[in-house]
Amino acid sequence: MPLSYSFGLINLWLWSHVNNAKLIVSKGFADPDEFRDVLTRSQDAMLCLVRAQVRLFEQYYTNQHQFPSVVRVHFAGGRFPQESLDYLHRLFPNARIFNNYGCVEAMPRLTIREDLASDSAMNVGRPLPGVELQTARDGALLFKSPYAAVATIEQGRFREYEAGGSIATGDLGHQAEDGSWVIDGRTNEVFKRYGEKISVSEIEAEARKTWNGEFACYREVDPAGEAGYVMVCCPNPERQDVRNILQAFRKSFTRVQW
Repeated sequence: MPLSYSFGLINLWLWSHVNNAKLIVSKGFADPDEFRDVLTRSQDAMLCLVRAQVRLFEQYYTNQHQFPSVVRVHFAGGRFPQESLDYLHRLFPNARIFNNYGCVEAMPRLTIREDLASDSAMNVGRPLPGVELQTARDGALLFKSPYAAVATIEQGRFREYEAGGSIATGDLGHQAEDGSWVIDGRTNEVFKRYGEKISVSEIEAEARKTWNGEFACYREVDPAGEAGYVMVCCPNPERQDVRNILQAFRKSFTRVQW
């Protein structure tokens, strides 16, 4: 996972510095052969991934490939790949696999569960030590943590969090009977696309810079199984209008977001 992700930065870069462990940086799937060699040579290795990368492992590495030196595999940034566990256990026969849940404001984890502790992809396990979870009346999931961010900057505005107060995760959730937590979905049309958080309102605001028509959005799942939204423009835009909208997206968002 790129270190530009807060999950990758903290779970890999910071973890390696605190524990005086070796951090191996590779090109990842930009060079699948090099990445395979890195995974083969590494000893007692830990990987941090998002669900969409499972498809890349399936694309580049056959059932004959195994990486027994990997002993920990962490997933975050979206729905846990519960349906791919058989493949992942064949690929990493000696690894324990974990579902990590959190948000950037949580720096970045709130809960963790081992893969077989639940058969639901939306079950995120129990809070880490020091973390408290609760739900608001509208079902919004809130948290308290001594490791949380102290402030955020959104649309040019600095917003400081109240010390010891609750912070919204951006998700809806509830506590299961066994004490674990289950994510029910995103709030306010804010969602994670391949691990990166984006909102429909941000996308529409950017599109309106070049398109004077109307918009509507609806939820859809792409061929890779990732949740997102489809934007409908009315009246029907000309080809150049579409180009202008996509150029605006490219300037402001990463490719996986738009």
